[in-house]
Amino acid sequence: MSGAFDRVDILPQKSYLQNKMNRISIDVTPEEHQKIQAVAAQSGKSVQQFVLDRALAEDTSANQAMAVLEEFLAPRIEEARTGQFSTRSPQDILQAVRSPN
Repeated sequence: MSGAFDRVDILPQKSYLQNKMNRISIDVTPEEHQKIQAVAAQSGKSVQQFVLDRALAEDTSANQAMAVLEEFLAPRIEEARTGQFSTRSPQDILQAVRSPN
């Protein structure tokens, strides 16, 4: 049946009713559903736990990039908080960066 979709319910009905949790439903092909079930089983997880783990996993590269940016900006933010501002214009700064010294 090409184009057919299985309905995948992430949260069991009992849990939904008892805890008033939100439900997420997605349409997947039978082949996709089977693959998700197989990969979840290989991981020793339920489909629900597998999908949640994958969907909510932290992107370490994004976290690392954010940490580098925060470290770079921290002294500049502190200078701004204490009123230490540059008197140079953006054009002056750009020219200083581009000129070979």
